[in-house]
Amino acid sequence: MQLIEQIESGIRVAVEALGFDVWGVELVGGRGFKTLRIYIDGPDGVHVEDCARVSADVGAILDVEDWLQVEYNLEVSSPGLDRFFFHCSQLVPYVGQELSVKLKRPVEGRSRFIGELVRVEEDGVFELLDEGQAHRFAFDDAVKVRLIPDY
Repeated sequence: MQLIEQIESGIRVAVEALGFDVWGVELVGGRGFKTLRIYIDGPDGVHVEDCARVSADVGAILDVEDWLQVEYNLEVSSPGLDRFFFHCSQLVPYVGQELSVKLKRPVEGRSRFIGELVRVEEDGVFELLDEGQAHRFAFDDAVKVRLIPDY
């Protein structure tokens, strides 16, 4: 996790200078080749041209810093309508909307929950209303928390 935080911190200023926020950073792949995914968001959304500009600036930083030290593919994109969340604080604007939660370990015999986000607490806990029943989860206990868009 420390590498992801280092990358996120190292690219933040460049991404913000282009008018975007770093929504999250994800690193996937094996030893010999990795894919670095950077998700950006902005007040007016994100377009393909925006991703290309951010990719060029971030790619230059990555070339100089050499944090990955392996061959990699850089992908820059919007988090999309069905965005997943990297930090509990990102949930706050989505109170009242539907989320899908996949947990690391089952709770009450279940590892997946879908329901309305009703509360986000400062200590990294959020509450979901699933089929009329409230469930509280620590964000760190989730593998993935994803927004279910309302089309």
